[in-house]
Amino acid sequence: MRARRYMPMTKQDKDTPDPRIFIYHREKKVVEEEVSFPKCLTRLFYGTWPGRLLTNLFLTRRPLSKLYGRWQSARFSARKIERFIDKHGIDMGEVQVPPGGFKSFNDFFTRKLRRGSRPVQTDPEILISPADSRLIAYPVEDETVYPVKGVSFTLQDLLGDDSIGRLYQGGTCLIFRLAPTDYHRFCYLDDGNQGPVKSAGGKLHSVNPLALRQNLRVFQENYRERCKLFTKNFGEVIQIEVGALLVGKIR
Repeated sequence: MRARRYMPMTKQDKDTPDPRIFIYHREKKVVEEEVSFPKCLTRLFYGTWPGRLLTNLFLTRRPLSKLYGRWQSARFSARKIERFIDKHGIDMGEVQVPPGGFKSFNDFFTRKLRRGSRPVQTDPEILISPADSRLIAYPVEDETVYPVKGVSFTLQDLLGDDSIGRLYQGGTCLIFRLAPTDYHRFCYLDDGNQGPVKSAGGKLHSVNPLALRQNLRVFQENYRERCKLFTKNFGEVIQIEVGALLVGKIR
């Protein structure tokens, strides 16, 4: 699996937040700016108090996400696919295009890849990336994770179960953040068995680092699903899928 590592944004004045996201591309060995949600809208919704009020009252609600999903599943939405591909430089050579093409933008967004596009490393000592993503790793200290300076969340907040949280003290929290351009399917990180799925939360904040810097409770309040993975080579793992602004359904 391919993965990109998230690089913290440069320090900015709190009154003029910088919505840019910089990542280190491990294949190219360069730092580059991520092409993402329009910067002016990101700065408005998460960098100003009127925008944050609007976001909390309307944008993070699930009904809006459902309405947006229906719009993106309509046939007319297919017209923006080609423009999206060009803007984000998506390699269509690895995409499995259905007969007759994609019927809607949502059909393209949940696209499949050609067999062999993501060869999986089978060395049992190597932890693979379960998704195309930007990756950042944080140690779990005192059952707490600190994703951004001045911001933190406890495992109890994240999992909703204090007894489970204690099991991961001293472990590592891996955050795989998918950008809109990424292949939005993921796999298991190892052979093994999956436990039952449990859900929590209900909001759909953006997972853009700017939202985290505004001290929003993204990982504690966003809709999320979790399950235990009893893996062959890495022991017991908790896998958590976190919904995001306008992308709230997990299948």
